Amino acid sequence: MTDNRVVVVGLDGATFDLIEPWASQGKLPTFRKLMAGGAWGRMNTTVPPLTPCAWSSFMTGKNPGKHGQFSFYKLNENWDLDIDWDEYRSEETIWQILSKEGKRCCVINVPLTYPPHKLNGYMISGFTTPGLQSNFTYPQHLKKKLFDRIPEFRIAENSRYTEKREDKLRFAQDIAELTEIHEKTVHYLLDEEDWDFFMITFMATDHIQHWYWKYMDKTHPDYEIEKEFENKILDIYIQIDGILSRLLQRLSANTTLLLMSDHGAGKYVSDVNINQWLKENGYLKFKKSPTTMAKGLLYALGITPTRLIDMAFKMGLGRMAKPSPTRTAGWIKKILDGFGYTWSDIDWRHTRAYSFGYYGSIFINLEDRASQGSVKPGDYELVRESIIEDLKLLKVPGTNEALVTEIWKREELYWGNKSEKLPDISFCMGNYAYAAASMLAFPSGELFSPPKTLKSGDHRSDGVFLAYGNQIRKGTMVDDAEIFDLAPTILNLMGANIPSDMDGKVLRVIFED
Repeated sequence: MTDNRVVVVGLDGATFDLIEPWASQGKLPTFRKLMAGGAWGRMNTTVPPLTPCAWSSFMTGKNPGKHGQFSFYKLNENWDLDIDWDEYRSEETIWQILSKEGKRCCVINVPLTYPPHKLNGYMISGFTTPGLQSNFTYPQHLKKKLFDRIPEFRIAENSRYTEKREDKLRFAQDIAELTEIHEKTVHYLLDEEDWDFFMITFMATDHIQHWYWKYMDKTHPDYEIEKEFENKILDIYIQIDGILSRLLQRLSANTTLLLMSDHGAGKYVSDVNINQWLKENGYLKFKKSPTTMAKGLLYALGITPTRLIDMAFKMGLGRMAKPSPTRTAGWIKKILDGFGYTWSDIDWRHTRAYSFGYYGSIFINLEDRASQGSVKPGDYELVRESIIEDLKLLKVPGTNEALVTEIWKREELYWGNKSEKLPDISFCMGNYAYAAASMLAFPSGELFSPPKTLKSGDHRSDGVFLAYGNQIRKGTMVDDAEIFDLAPTILNLMGANIPSDMDGKVLRVIFED
């Protein structure tokens, strides 16, 4: 065992596509210092590059085939949506392993940590926490101490982006205020508690990029020249830069600082209704029930989930839907249950494949996998190959350019005892500038539709990795890091045992000889 300590700063959605040029221009002096004096590089994340999947791989050091976390939601046996962010809990996390070895851990605001784990130390759960009324701390008495010291503490923003100017201004301000509150929490707990491993995640980078990308990116099809919003993303990175500077001043010589993001970021162009595409290509069938046929008439009249959501946001109802999967799922379900096609409208006995998940991943409706499966095991590969070849024919709207730029079979991405739960076909559309819908089976009757939540930025597959400290080789580029490499690398830094079933490797290139 060693006396080395580790601080991990998670910057959800942070990207070197922005950090590198801004650091070189002198706008992010702390990032520039860390890059010059440490080891860094782009880090491959999971497929899909989505919060539940990626963060689970980070904290367990395992691929999704072992931790099983794929999406925010899952379809249950009755073809209803269930919240799904507890799957990974069957696998040990970094802080659980360190706790068993006597290391004291502080974990703040990491996504998917609600309800908080029992550990040797303390935890404040992050994104997916249902609200401040819940028991979101471990131990529970930390909650009272936290509010006594920081009465304004909260986990998520209190507002939501809409296209109204005052809402745009308020949401950006809210993101910045929340980031300031979380920095206060960091310094409070650094002072209050002993620790060997300390981690804080800031969601600000992800949230600001989702909704303000079009004001910065002149290549975005919806680019708008609005001076008061064009620097909102830069402002958050500058705020984070200052947080890192103040944190660095507090770290001792035996402490290594790691920066990481669960995925990168880039422009977002359009939703794609993959179930509509499967229906048009004969892979998915509807029931011929009166209810399903009546919904078909509504779609024909243009009364679709996408249209209803758009109207809700324009009426200001979008303010009611805070950026939380729990609240968003309930809000959309209440509005759409009687109007849109649901999973129960699908004729499963005659459906060979369906799409589920944020990036349109496809599942084959196998006989031995589902009670209403229609594809015999001997036909599985024929159906899968047919879908893959048809996907290659999809085009970017208005062009002859292929929409689908990468396609993976399940076994090319995942291995482990939970891989059977994961998609049979995964794919990337336009470098993830196009995606599908996590909750809605059929958001519209068209293949392409405007983003339902008004976002103009989304995820990319290359996240951020950076290491800085006395143990780290200065000026080292890291070319082949995977997100599940961070867990064994952290354990190695702290002299802890690395479980043999972790998929990640220790990033030895970053260490001084």
